[in-house]
Amino acid sequence: PADDHMNASQNHNHTPGGTTSVRLDPQDPATLANYHDFGAAAVAVTATAWLFEDNNHIGTYAYPVSFYVGLYGDSVSGPTANTDYLLLGLAPTFADYNTYGYKSLSGGIGNTFITRAAAIAGSADGSRWIKLTIQADSLAAGGHVRFYINNVLVGSTYRQPGVSLRYFFMGSQSKNYEFFWFDDVSVVAIPQITDIAVSGGTVTIDFLGAVSEQAADFTLLSASTVNGLYSPAAGAAITGSGGSYQATVPTTSDPAQFYRIQR
Repeated sequence: PADDHMNASQNHNHTPGGTTSVRLDPQDPATLANYHDFGAAAVAVTATAWLFEDNNHIGTYAYPVSFYVGLYGDSVSGPTANTDYLLLGLAPTFADYNTYGYKSLSGGIGNTFITRAAAIAGSADGSRWIKLTIQADSLAAGGHVRFYINNVLVGSTYRQPGVSLRYFFMGSQSKNYEFFWFDDVSVVAIPQITDIAVSGGTVTIDFLGAVSEQAADFTLLSASTVNGLYSPAAGAAITGSGGSYQATVPTTSDPAQFYRIQR
C-alpha cells in the first residue's frame, strides 16, 4: 500500500483522504497480480480503475514495461483458466511496452495508438491519473465490449458466448521495470430486467444480477412517467438468489407505471 499523499515523492493517491492506492513495483520475473472474484455475471459489467505512473522508464525487450487491468471469465480454477478475457494495458502482446493496447479471447489484439505520455497528458480530471474503463454488455444483449482511456473510446470487441464474467484483474504476469499505482477501483454488475407481467393486481418483474448478489441488494423503483422521478415502489418485495431474482409489487391507480431495478 502507498501512503495517503497526493502525488508526493514516490507515494500517490487519486482521492486525497480516501483509501490508499496499491503499488505495482518493478520486479523480475513476476510482479503484482491481484484479482477480485465478484461472482459470475452474465449481465452487463463495468470495471473502472485509475492508474498513476511517472513514465520515467521506456520499455524495451530487455527491460519491459508491462501491466494491465481486465475482466476474466467464470472458472472455479480462477482467472487464468482463460474462459474469457477482456484486457487493457501495456504489454508486448497488446501493442508494445509504451503504447496502450487491448486484447480479448473473441477479438484478439487491438492497438489504441495512445502512448503512455499521451494518456497522462489527457488525464480525465487533470490529476495525471489515467482512467481505464471496460464496459461489457450482457450476454443476452449481444455481449459487446468497449474499452476507454480517459473516457475516450479506444477499442471494442465481444464477450465469449455463454461465458459469465467473474474476475477483475490488475497487475502483470510478466517482467516489469516501471512503478504503477492503482486506485479507486470499481466493478459494477448491472441488473437486467428479462420479463414483466401483470396479473390479479400484482406486477411481477424477473431480472438477472451477479451470482454472488443477494435479493436484499436490490430495490424496485417506480414512476408514473418514463422520465419521471423514480422512488422505491410501495409494497414491493424481491426474492431469489444465485443471479436470478424476482420483484413483485401491487398495481397502482395510475394509467401507466414504469420500473427500474436499483442495486
